[in-house]
Amino acid sequence: MKKLLLILVLFFLFSKTYAQNKDFENQLITHKKLPDSIKKNNSFKLEKQLLKIDEKQIDDIKLKKELKLALVEIYHNNNKRVKEITIIKSLLNDDSIELTSTEKLELLLRLKYLYYFLKLYPEIFVINKKVKKILDEDNIEVNARHYVLNSKLYWKLNDVDKAISEAKKEIVLIKKSKKRDSSILASLYNNVGIYYKENKNTDSALIYFDKSLKEASKALKGYEEKKYRTLEGLVNGNIGEVYILQKKYHEAIPFLLIDIENNKDDDDLYPSNLNNYNLLIECYLNTNDLDNAKYYLEEGNKEFKSLNNPYYFKNKAQYYYLKKNLDSLNYYSLKSFEIKDSIDKVKKISFLNSSQLIYNDIEELKLEQRFNLEMKNQEIYLKNKRNRIVLLLTILFFLALIYSVYNLLLVRKNRNLIILKNKEINEKNRIIEKDLLNKEVLLKDIHHRVKNNLHLVNALLRNQSKSIEDNNILNVFKEAQNKILSILLLHEKIYLTKDIEFINFREYITSLINEIINTYNIDVKPTVKFDAIDSTIKLNIEKLMPLSLIINEIISNSFKYAFIDKQKGEIKLSVLKNKKRKVIEVIIGDNGIGNNSKGKKGFGGKLIEAFTKQLNGNIKVLGNMKGTYYKLEFPI
Repeated sequence: MKKLLLILVLFFLFSKTYAQNKDFENQLITHKKLPDSIKKNNSFKLEKQLLKIDEKQIDDIKLKKELKLALVEIYHNNNKRVKEITIIKSLLNDDSIELTSTEKLELLLRLKYLYYFLKLYPEIFVINKKVKKILDEDNIEVNARHYVLNSKLYWKLNDVDKAISEAKKEIVLIKKSKKRDSSILASLYNNVGIYYKENKNTDSALIYFDKSLKEASKALKGYEEKKYRTLEGLVNGNIGEVYILQKKYHEAIPFLLIDIENNKDDDDLYPSNLNNYNLLIECYLNTNDLDNAKYYLEEGNKEFKSLNNPYYFKNKAQYYYLKKNLDSLNYYSLKSFEIKDSIDKVKKISFLNSSQLIYNDIEELKLEQRFNLEMKNQEIYLKNKRNRIVLLLTILFFLALIYSVYNLLLVRKNRNLIILKNKEINEKNRIIEKDLLNKEVLLKDIHHRVKNNLHLVNALLRNQSKSIEDNNILNVFKEAQNKILSILLLHEKIYLTKDIEFINFREYITSLINEIINTYNIDVKPTVKFDAIDSTIKLNIEKLMPLSLIINEIISNSFKYAFIDKQKGEIKLSVLKNKKRKVIEVIIGDNGIGNNSKGKKGFGGKLIEAFTKQLNGNIKVLGNMKGTYYKLEFPI
């Protein structure tokens, strides 16, 4: 009976495992059959579906491999670079998963692309070694993607001399290879020419561009005509640029024309084609061939309809300079400058965004690696702990001693971890301080945008109020406009001042009061006198915002209530520092009919009280003066 029960339990477990594996297999087969367009458009949904599959429950190694390959594809479509790197590395490092040489190569090339994006060039050197090892050991058909070109990495690292020497070594090795991509040698010669051109070694650049053309003619012409024409055009364009560097404009023209003719229909070479048109126009202008310059200026405008290139408009300005058309010269010079300035701003913002994105990805990758390392250490730790428990059960006599030693080691380990974490935190703080300097520019831009949005709100309120005839409602609109105006002017001052933390109070409050005066359309407009305002007072936004709203509320009340049945009036304001008491004293009021509220506080009074608390100050009505005057004090 017991044997039968055991057989039934084993059969049940086997059936459950088999059913789970079959279900996983069906899901993966369905995923593989989906068209690429559906995979890309529904990649986030597919990711959720595949992540529901628990890898630990899969016994079949092939299914585990298929699951990871599917996740690599989905993370690639979803731009989850860190997760894609983690999955690829787990595939490459998992000895239980058998990968073909071709599969390993493709995964390494994907990893290489991701490291290029994150600018982790040292990691790419390591991948290049692994790729070279696979290519050397296995008989794989080589294409241009497989070549290990460390010269390009040195170029990316701005070590042009090293890039040149490395490229020459690569040329020697590729020449020895019997099987090679048809275009690789010609491309390498072209690269060396570009490196020499960047180093201003124009003679050597021309030698290697000539070698590139000869190799392309031998390897591609008559066999792969489209590839040949593209490469021929690019190399000729590079030769043209060299002659321009040498001021040999007549010699440069035929080479640039070949590049334009060969690649004019290739949309992927749009920037290169536009650059060739500009270089060609520059040559014609420098050789005083104005007819051809005009022709290619017009052709360029036709070819590149969405033309937004400062180089093009600079050439156009030069053309009108030679034509002595000063109006057109000034127009296109200004346009060139405006476009360049706009492009520089976009590039700067793009650089900041991409730098932040790369930084986030690298930090996420570091956290992922640290987490994996800690998990591995945790597994080792647990395994050792189990072994220790077994040992302790057999050697009971040494329990106390081993326990004490273990605790001592654990304390030391934790102390070392704390020291390490503190170092990491200090380094991160240094990076954050550096980032804060860069983000100050962005903060000013935010204040500028807030100011513009408040302008829009204020304009909407002003337009809406024009259709209101009820004076009470109209006054509500005006009060709202004045409050918005206080905040708006504050943001405008922040945007215009160099010191975004502290604002000059006198300049700001003068602007604010002038705007409030213009808001009220009344018969009696009182004069506003600034008895004494300390020009050295500078306040930050936390203090200036509530203070400006208090002043706005009091002056608005003066306009509305203080001068009824009076032909003229006066509003006074003084703001001084009391250095002994370390406070700022504000006296503001009018010589109107006085306060008739009989001790009752309206909504405006409650606002004044609330903003005074925000300043940690106190406010009171001065009874010994004609009219209504307030004295406000708050700490500096």
